Order: sequence, then structure tokens, then C-alpha cells
Amino acid sequence: MKRLIALLLGIVLLLTAVPAVPTLADEEADNLNKIAQMVEEEYLLPMYNGEDAKKEVLERCLKMLKDEKGGPKKKPLELYCQVLLYIENNQFDQANQTMFVLNQTAMKKTFDEEFIEKSGGESQTALMTIENLAYYLQGREAENNNDRDTALEAYGQCSNSADAAYRIERIADEQFDDAISLMAVGKYDSAKEILKKLADRQYAAAIAMLRDWSTPTPKPTAKPTATPKATATPKPTATPTPKPTVKPTAKPTATPKITVNLWVETATEDWVALSWEVNRYDVTYELQRQVGSSKVWETIETSQGNYYGFADYPVVVGQTYRYRIVVDGQSLSEVTATIPKPTATPKPTQKITPKPTATQKPSVSISLQLNHAGINSVDLSWTCGTSGVTYEVQRKGGSSSSWTTLATISSKSYTDNSAKAGTKYTYCIVAKSATGTSNEVSVTTLQNVTPTPKNITPPPVTAKPKTWGSWSSWSTSPVSASSTRQVETKVETEYYSVTVYHYSRWKYYNTGHNQWYYSYAQYTGSNYQAGTGEWQYKTTYEPLSTNGSADGHTRYADWWWNQTTGTEQKSRQVTYYRYRDYK
Repeated sequence: MKRLIALLLGIVLLLTAVPAVPTLADEEADNLNKIAQMVEEEYLLPMYNGEDAKKEVLERCLKMLKDEKGGPKKKPLELYCQVLLYIENNQFDQANQTMFVLNQTAMKKTFDEEFIEKSGGESQTALMTIENLAYYLQGREAENNNDRDTALEAYGQCSNSADAAYRIERIADEQFDDAISLMAVGKYDSAKEILKKLADRQYAAAIAMLRDWSTPTPKPTAKPTATPKATATPKPTATPTPKPTVKPTAKPTATPKITVNLWVETATEDWVALSWEVNRYDVTYELQRQVGSSKVWETIETSQGNYYGFADYPVVVGQTYRYRIVVDGQSLSEVTATIPKPTATPKPTQKITPKPTATQKPSVSISLQLNHAGINSVDLSWTCGTSGVTYEVQRKGGSSSSWTTLATISSKSYTDNSAKAGTKYTYCIVAKSATGTSNEVSVTTLQNVTPTPKNITPPPVTAKPKTWGSWSSWSTSPVSASSTRQVETKVETEYYSVTVYHYSRWKYYNTGHNQWYYSYAQYTGSNYQAGTGEWQYKTTYEPLSTNGSADGHTRYADWWWNQTTGTEQKSRQVTYYRYRDYK
């Protein structure tokens, strides 16, 4: 019996010593961790150390992620890399759209738990949390728009992420230089305002300059005291007793009726993006969902306010989802979304609208023109005097009487290859990153006619659509646009130095000659009227002419001495042009 027991124990020990075979899920998780490590070590960590970012790392990671199978960790990591790549390419509208989805509770929680917390927390990894990534995106976009104050505020929220610390230092240095330039041209109030902001951010040079700041206080001029005039004592007037006025009873203000507008921003194989607007702040709104044939409504979001956005993730391809907004058990708005099957290159057809900000978009002027219309294509181009604008190409016609967005692009030409033969369409261009809409252009595509055997006549030869040549180099020489030439412009600020000349003199009243005199130095002789002397200073952009000598020193025009020179920084706006012609 003892031998049997020993044999059984040996078998148990042998079985427990056999290592576990890794599963497919373990292998996929390990691959995702390796990709996340690549983003950290080859992209974010070099930025943290002050080195240039390498966006090819992000491109390589996104390519690797496409080959990985789906899972709860894949999609957040893929969106994370996509946001970083959009930032690198200055595609901030796309970055904000993707960030809107990534910032949803489920996505945010999954990424932070799997890639931040399991790495030991923020202090142990160069990966940014989703919250810090949102701040970093805000800072990069503000910096791109030359909004330095907003950029500094955003970077300050994520100062230990990526290259945020270096960007804070560089922007602060630029603002300090601006303050010095303003002081050089006498704009002391504006310079002091900048220095105060920098001092609040503990910028040492600004703190030191404000500590030594001194502004001369003008002496008050004594005003003579007016002799008071005798005022007649008024006779008292009998005050009549007023009759009480009956106050009307105030009518209670009616509480406005609750209105809700719910719509689907986009529906992909990964999520359904929803937005809604309401007219009252004091009410709690519930977002409820009904899936497929189920009759049960479940609450998936509860909030207050007047603008909301929500991404429902994950979803099932081919499944129908119904959503509604409920207040006090009453459904006020409902929508339905069916999850489409994935295509080769899935793209949202509509923009996920971020929450509105206080920043006002600039107004631009857009001129649209038709270049060519074929059987199934329409070639368009347009001009805009402002560079860096993102455009929406919109179309109506055919089976649709409403405007449809065909594409969102930053270039100024587009070919619609989805047109149908013999169909009338109307196009317009809408500025997306600014405010402005072009003129409308209408065109009817060519008929796709098959010639009959009788009296066969060769179809007219359609000229091959012209294509645009390459852009010329930027130049300050003005160029005009035409039907065969596209022109782009940009305005840049250029700084230059000018020489300034400084002079001084002592002004005093000479009692011997009963007039004002000027001296090289402070004068206190017998003819000096005490209390009248003062130093005077003069600055010019052209040197004063030499006018002999006095007091043993060179004298300049109008009794000035002590010529010294310095430099003053000035700026000017320079417009650059480039163009391209039809080949």
C-alpha cells in the first residue's frame, strides 16, 4: 500500500511539473504588449528625452495591428496610435474625431488598465494615459493655431508626457522674446501683461524683470480751489401724501417644454457614435438602447447639460440597434442604426462632432469651378485666399435632394468618381476648419450611349482630362489665379533690426538771461534757478547732424549731446505665393 501511495504522489508531482501550453489568446495579448512597448520605447521615450519624433514607428505599429485578431485590447491601442499619427500629420479634425471615441468610458478604462496600470502606473512608463493624450492633443492643436496661452495651459496638464515639457519651455521663451520686442518699441503695458503670465508659470527671467520694474509716476498738478458761491436756502415745499398703488399680481413664468434632438453621427463595425442636444440644464437625461428583436430598453448613459456625445462600443456587425432619450420615463427622441459589414478601407462618412469650444473660426472666401464632366466623373477645383484650410466637398442631385458630404480634404481639387451617367448634380465646397461656403456649380454628366449598327457615326472625341502640374516654389512675387492656374498663398511674420540713436541734455532756467538753456551736464552755477533743471532724452531712427561743440563736447542739432546707438526689433507681414498650371 505504501508503494502504491508513493507511485501516485510521483505521478501528481510529474503532472504539476509540466509547463502550461500558451493559448492563442495569450499569444495575441503578448503581441499587443510588444506593439505598445514599441510605441513607448521607439516613439514616446525619445520625445521625452528631447529627440525628434519618428512617425514611421506609428505607421509600422498600425500596420502590425491590422494583422492582429480582434480583442478588447486591440481597438483602444489602434485608436491610440492613430491619434498620435494624426497629430504628427497636423490632421487635428481627424485626431479629435478619433479621440472622441477613444475617450469613451469602456475604451479609456481598457487602455489605462491594460497598458498603463499593468506597466506599474504613469511613473513607470512613457505611455500617456487617455486623459493626458487628450490634453496633449489640445496643446498641439492650439500651438498649430498660434494660440500660445491655450497651448501652455494644455501642456501644463500633461507636462510629464511626450515632449510637453520642452514645448512649454520653448513657447515661454518665445513669449519672453515678444515682451522684450514690445518694450523696445515703447509698448510697456502689453509687455508687462505677457511677463505677468510668464511669472505665474514660474518663468525665472520674467519674475526678475517684474521685480526690477519701475514706471515713472507723473507729479500731480495742483488745481486752484474754487471760491464757493452762496447758495440760497430753498423754501420747503409741502409734500403730498402719495396714494398707495395696487401692484399687479405677477404671472408665473411657464417652464419651457423639454425638447431633445438625437442623431447618429456614424455607425461602423466597431461602434455607433451618437450625439444629442437638449434645451434645458435642470433635467436628467437617460440614453437607452434596444438590441435586435429584444423589447427591453437598457440605460447606457445618464447625464445633464445641453450637448452630449456617446460611442456605443463594442457592437455586432449586421445587428440593429435602437436608441432613445428618456426623461422621467418619457421617450422624447429615438433613432435606429444597423451595423454595416466592414469594407476594405472603412471610414466614417460623417464627422463626429466634438463639443463646441469658445474659439471662433476664421471666415474665408472660396471660389469653385468645374474643370471637366465625364460619364461617371466630375472634376472640380477651387481657390481660397487662406492657407491651411480643411474643406468638405458636398453634392446634391440624382436621387437625393439634400446635400451629401463626399470627402473631407485639405487640397483644392477633387474628382467625383461616384457620379452616374446622364445625371444632373450640384456641387459646393464648405470650409470645415473655418467659416465659408463656395458658390454652387451644376453639371449634367454625359450619357453612356451605345451606337446602333445603322449609320454608325464615330462618337466625338472627348478631350483627355487635363491634370495639374507640380507646385512652384514659394515666392513673394504676386501671382493671379485663372481657369488654368491654381494659386496658393501664405502670410508669414518676418523680423528685422533697425538702428536707433539716443541723445541727452540738461535743461535749466538761466536767471542772468531770463531764458531756458541747455547744458552737457547738470548745471548749478550762480545763474541757475533752483528746482528748474531736468534731464531730457531723445531717440531717433536717423542720426542728428553735428553742430559744433559746447562744454568741450560734441554738440548735435538742437543742443543735444552723448550720441549712443542701439538696435530695435521690428516685424512685417510678408505674403508668399505659389502656383501650378494645367499640363
